[in-house]
Amino acid sequence: MEQRSLTGLRRSLVEASVFLGVFIVDLWILRGLSSPLFELPAIFVIAAIVATSIKRRGGFEQVFPHASGSLRKAWLETLAATTVFAIGILAWGMSVRGSYDEIPLKIAQASAVGLSVWVGQHLIWASLQQVLLQLFLRPVIGEILKKPAIATAATAMLFGLLHLPCATLVVSTIFLGAIWIILFARHHRILPLIVSHATLAALAFVVLPPQWNCGLNVGVTAQEKQPKYRVLRLPETREILETVTSDDYFKSLGGTNRDFIKSLYRDMLGRPPADAEVQHWIAQMNQGLSRNRVAVAFAGTQEFRKKFLK
Repeated sequence: MEQRSLTGLRRSLVEASVFLGVFIVDLWILRGLSSPLFELPAIFVIAAIVATSIKRRGGFEQVFPHASGSLRKAWLETLAATTVFAIGILAWGMSVRGSYDEIPLKIAQASAVGLSVWVGQHLIWASLQQVLLQLFLRPVIGEILKKPAIATAATAMLFGLLHLPCATLVVSTIFLGAIWIILFARHHRILPLIVSHATLAALAFVVLPPQWNCGLNVGVTAQEKQPKYRVLRLPETREILETVTSDDYFKSLGGTNRDFIKSLYRDMLGRPPADAEVQHWIAQMNQGLSRNRVAVAFAGTQEFRKKFLK
């Protein structure tokens, strides 16, 4: 029995080490390459490790023990936890959003079919992450650390750190990860957790500006935009954006898009624009890009950072 336990411990250590190594390489190196095809080997390795680990524990029948308690209670408890976090997201969103922040273009311009696809994508990602959290990370770390409470805390911490470099995602997924693990241990029902995960992710994407949620991106994809996000979070930047997106500012310029663009170059970048630059933005605005989105785009440029945030 002791030998079997030691063998299981060694296998869990190998599984955890290989998974983390490959996952980090994928997240911080391969994802930044020119083609997503470079990620395929890493995805296959991760899938093989997770599948092997589940099979080693007796397959899904053993990993998914018979549900305990009522399905109604599982949904109600998950709904309660989801509601609390949803209220927190809404409150935080109200506190950090500027008058110039708008919902993502992906949502604002989406058709009914596009929204359906977007919801489906969130459900798929939530399903994969919950399977990873409940059926792989928690059992593997539990086998390594032995004590359930410590294993739950360590798993939640690791789950959160996998969402670096976005501090919002890291902190929120540490707390949510712990709650989801506890709920799964109580009821062994994963569907409510998938719905909770997808709902909160979608809400955070819509309610929080991208400088706070990183567009729900992680790893090198989010890291590349961190300089832009840091600038957009600064009080100085927010004050400038509140000014240049106001109706009074627009009217004082004559109320035309051309004058608005020229003034943004003058007031935000400190230089006059070339005719081609003005025409580019006017064309974008003629296609529906709002003044708010144009101003935020200016604030996210390297030129703005150099001029105003030395």
